[in-house]
Amino acid sequence: MREGGITTFEERAAALDAADPLGAYVDRFVRKPGCVYLDGNSLGPLQHAVQARLKTVIADEWGTGLITSWKEGCWLDLPSQTASRIAPLLGVSDASVTVCDSTSVNLFKLIAAAWQHREGRADILVESTNFPTDLYIASGAAALLGASLRQFDTADELLSSLDASTAIVVLTHVDFRTGAALDIPSVTEEVHARGGRVIWDLSHTTGVFPLALEEWNVDFAVGCGYKFLNGGPGAPSYLYCSPQLLPTVENALPGWWGHAAPFAMSPHYESHPDILRFQTGTPSILSLAALHEALAIWNDIDLDAVRQKVETISSLFIDVVASEATTLLQCISPADPSTRGSHAAFRHPRAAQVMATCIATGVIGDVRPPDIVRFGFAPLALTYSDAVHAAKTLLAAAASCTAGA
Repeated sequence: MREGGITTFEERAAALDAADPLGAYVDRFVRKPGCVYLDGNSLGPLQHAVQARLKTVIADEWGTGLITSWKEGCWLDLPSQTASRIAPLLGVSDASVTVCDSTSVNLFKLIAAAWQHREGRADILVESTNFPTDLYIASGAAALLGASLRQFDTADELLSSLDASTAIVVLTHVDFRTGAALDIPSVTEEVHARGGRVIWDLSHTTGVFPLALEEWNVDFAVGCGYKFLNGGPGAPSYLYCSPQLLPTVENALPGWWGHAAPFAMSPHYESHPDILRFQTGTPSILSLAALHEALAIWNDIDLDAVRQKVETISSLFIDVVASEATTLLQCISPADPSTRGSHAAFRHPRAAQVMATCIATGVIGDVRPPDIVRFGFAPLALTYSDAVHAAKTLLAAAASCTAGA
C-alpha cells in the first residue's frame, strides 16, 4: 500500500489533479487528442488566446490598419509592454528589462556590455557543457573583444578557476541536458567576490522558478520567450541589465530602435537613456504580439505554486520510470527536485529509437545526442495524469526497443 491508501500511480495522479490550484489553466492550451506533449522546455504549447490574438493582429492591425497600427495598434509600445509582463517573473523592475531579437544576439550584447566593466581583466569563462549557441557566441565575442576564453566543466571547477584575470562568467542556470540547476545567488556572490561580472542564461528557468534577480544582485541575464513562456517558435528574447550598471554600459549593436529619438532619423547615434538602448532593429510584431498575449496568463499566478507543481510532476514521472526495475532507462536528472529544472532526462543505449516509439504512440519528448531522452513539463498545460500516462508509455517504448535489440 502507498501512503494514504493510494495503491497505483494513476490514483496518486488523480488525487494530485483534484487538488491542483493550477489545474484550471490546462484548458487554456491547445491539446492534440491522444497526445501528451512533454517538450515544453524546447517549444512551449499554444494557448487559445494567442491563436485568437494573432488572427486579430494579422487580419485587422496588419490587414486593414497597415502602417497606422504602429500607433493605433500600439505596436510602438509593444516591446515595453511585453517586458513589463516578464519583469515580475524575473523579480525585477520594468525599467531593467527589454524584449527584442534572439537569445544569441542578446547574449552577445550583454557580453560586450559586461566587457565595458572589465577593469583590466582579460578572461571570459564559460561552461563547456553550456548550450552550444552560448559557447559559439562567447567564442565569437571573445575573438572580437580580444579576450581569452576559458572553459570549465563543473560549478566547483568554476569557483577554483576564478582569479584576478576573470572579467566575465557566462552561466546557464539549468543544464539543458540533465536539468541540474545552479544556485544563482551563491554563485553570483562568488563571482563578485573575485571581481568578475556574471551573465545568466535563464532560457530553461523563467516561468518554472521564482526569481529575484535584483535582490540577488545579478548583473545581467538573458532568456528566450518560446520555452516555458509559451511565446511561440522563435519568440523574441528578453535581456536584463542591473539598474546599477545600466547607465554605464552601451549596446555594441546600436540600431535605430535603440536611439534616443529613433524617428528623428539623425545620422548621429545617441543611445536611449534607459533599457531601450539595448534594442537594435525594428521589432518583429507578429512574434512579439504572440509572446505578449502568452504572458497574460501569468498575471494572477503564484510562482511558488508553479514551482511546487514542477517539482511534484517531474518527481512523479521519475518515480513511475524508477518503478520498473528491469528498464535500461537511467535517470541523469538530480534526485533532489529543488535542484532540478522542469525536465527529466534519461540515458538509454537506443535513445533515438525509444523517442521515435514514444512519439508514434502519442508522447512527445526529444533526444539529446548521443543517448539522452528528455521530457519537459510545461506546468500550466499538463495534468499529473498526463505525466503518469507518458512515463508508462516511455517504459513500454524502452522495453520494446530493448527486446528488439
